[in-house]
Amino acid sequence: DRWHHRAAAASARKLLLEATVHSLAYSPDDTLLAAAGPDGSLDLLEVSQHYRLLHSCRGHASPVLHIDWAQDGAHIQSACGRCELLFWDVATGGRVADPHRLRDVTWASHRCPVGYPLQGIYPKMSDGSDIASADRSPDGRLLVTADDFRKINLFRHPCGPNAAACRSVVAHAAHVGCARFASDGKHVISVGGPDLSVAVWRVG
Repeated sequence: DRWHHRAAAASARKLLLEATVHSLAYSPDDTLLAAAGPDGSLDLLEVSQHYRLLHSCRGHASPVLHIDWAQDGAHIQSACGRCELLFWDVATGGRVADPHRLRDVTWASHRCPVGYPLQGIYPKMSDGSDIASADRSPDGRLLVTADDFRKINLFRHPCGPNAAACRSVVAHAAHVGCARFASDGKHVISVGGPDLSVAVWRVG
């Protein structure tokens, strides 16, 4: 009901204001919220229970920056600042020891800038830290990245193991903080770092 949603929203605001949060992602059915903190943890919060902590997933050596949910909500993949990709079982909060077990999982999004479908997004001699964000288009055919070279880059998805061809535009005065597809898949929104600007780009 309306009161419940207001109370849950107030509880979430209080929780998030009291902590540094690097990334947030709701589960596909909107029942859970994954929140990444600066200590390398990934907290799973129950929306219907006023964002009560369900599990705290620990294993990353640096802050978690990117989160993807499986389409069925059963697993999460997360990437940290050291380009480490880990997988989690949502039911237990435990780490999936054998990632090959999830090779056929359908992901609701692909925002972790590491992994097999994104191998080709990195330029030669890249150490991985120069890609700030990645996002797969709603139809799964395209991928947009934001980098430290002031550019946003549009690739075909998936990208093979070698440096893939892409269309690039200089988007901001300095490094680009993030780029995301709009829900229609026809536009990309990019956010600058030091220039504090937001730009909208037409795809096509």
